[in-house]
Amino acid sequence: MSRNPAPGAHQNHFNLIRMVAASLVLLSHSYALSTGDPMSEPLRAALGVTWGSIAVDVFFVTSGYLVTGSIVRRDSLRAFVFGRALRIYPGLVVALLLTTLVCSLWFTSLSFSSFWSQRQTWKYLVLNASLVLPWGLEYLLPETLRGVPTAKAAGGAVNGSLWTLPVELLMYALLAALFVLARAWRRAAQGTSGAVAIMPRTVVGMAVLALLADLTMKGLRTHHLELHMGAMFAAGAALWCMQIDFKGRGTAAWLVLAAIVAAALVDSGLFMVIYTLGLPFAILALAYSTNEALLRYNRLGDYSYGVYIYAFPIQQWCAATQPGISPWAMTGLAFPATLICAVLSWHLIEKRALTLKLTVPGR
Repeated sequence: MSRNPAPGAHQNHFNLIRMVAASLVLLSHSYALSTGDPMSEPLRAALGVTWGSIAVDVFFVTSGYLVTGSIVRRDSLRAFVFGRALRIYPGLVVALLLTTLVCSLWFTSLSFSSFWSQRQTWKYLVLNASLVLPWGLEYLLPETLRGVPTAKAAGGAVNGSLWTLPVELLMYALLAALFVLARAWRRAAQGTSGAVAIMPRTVVGMAVLALLADLTMKGLRTHHLELHMGAMFAAGAALWCMQIDFKGRGTAAWLVLAAIVAAALVDSGLFMVIYTLGLPFAILALAYSTNEALLRYNRLGDYSYGVYIYAFPIQQWCAATQPGISPWAMTGLAFPATLICAVLSWHLIEKRALTLKLTVPGR
């Protein structure tokens, strides 16, 4: 397989870009969670997207790019699976336990002992901590968050952001399956050049097909969310396989982003085409832009995952304790509390878990 040189851990802006994206998810959710109306987010009616959906696209593009590089460089399925599990599960499990504990103490009408004796409580923890398809996720805890604007008969969702994680894991599984097939082909062909190149070529081809399928569905006014997310992941993976050097392409990235904004002002259909095709390039070019000042952010840590998994429950708690809160007030209250949780999650849980990757042998 072709190999990109492994970029230095502190010579790109992926941590900062993902942190901005996670913050946009929080801002986007503040509209629906404070008003109870999903259509209240400003971009949704005009363009069919939200700041949150744009942020999720950023996550999937960067994930596709980075994990493809990881599995090809390490050339080890075992290391890939273990590394992805360490990135997803430790922080998630702790977040689920902590937020469920808080709900059991302050945001349910049940007593503490009754809450923890409910089957629904353990269903919530087990399903969400495993992320195993096709059983899906559970968003409700018993008699919890009943008074929030988004509540229905059974209460309010505790953590609606988790829905993207099983999709992310599915992308990992598909990439791993392709890696296994490519390695088997390589061994059967005894390392010929055609076999070496099969995975990058296949990834690029699949990305093209996924993007075309996604745009076709949008043209037919039938938006398939999982297909779109898969297309973004595949686009990121393909751009890694194409061996593109993104350094020094910051100006091109800003031109692409300007074209996306200009298209948004002209026509929503044109916007969606330019956005879908242009966003992956723009994000990756920005990630490798030569801004030394912004590189200092990497000294802090990677807080984006913590923001993503803690923001929704904290926002729901704001909605429960501050009736009538506005979207911007919710953002102002929830963001500092979420950031504190994310910083602690990174330094106490996630960062320590990721050090275990170094103990996994190849192959």
